[in-house]
Amino acid sequence: MFEEIEKKDKKLPNIKELSKEIKNANNKYGMYRISAAIILIVGIIFGIVMGNKYTSCSSMSSISETCIEETFNFGLMIIIVFASSIISIVLSALGKIIELLSSINEKLSKNSKKSQK
Repeated sequence: MFEEIEKKDKKLPNIKELSKEIKNANNKYGMYRISAAIILIVGIIFGIVMGNKYTSCSSMSSISETCIEETFNFGLMIIIVFASSIISIVLSALGKIIELLSSINEKLSKNSKKSQK
């Protein structure tokens, strides 16, 4: 039983291995896509926090016209999440466009080097 556990047990990666994985992720996904994901996550969290901080009034007092009961502001949360998702989509699309253009540039430069020889 312990032998099977030792076979399946993996050692933790060191700093060099982690830096290689991060570089591969940056090359594969691009900093634009990573930052788009971060913006989306931060936007969702920020939307929840702001919806809770700026509550909406669900019932008003007819005598003093003050708010009796406050509830979570879904409208504000939806607006913030929607805005952050639009920004994330645009940033991700920009990263994809840059990735495609750089691959086209590499292919053209390889073809021009072959034609010069």
